[in-house]
Amino acid sequence: MSEDSFSEQTGDAAGAMDAFQRAADLGHERARAIVAARRRDG
Repeated sequence: MSEDSFSEQTGDAAGAMDAFQRAADLGHERARAIVAARRRDG
């Protein structure tokens, strides 16, 4: 296994984690909006 393929895999993993983190942040914003709407509607 060459160092190049290793850094490529590391980059892919970092990109996946970044995308996952972004999706998680979006999910939290959405959940917060839903909870706020429920409280408003009572």
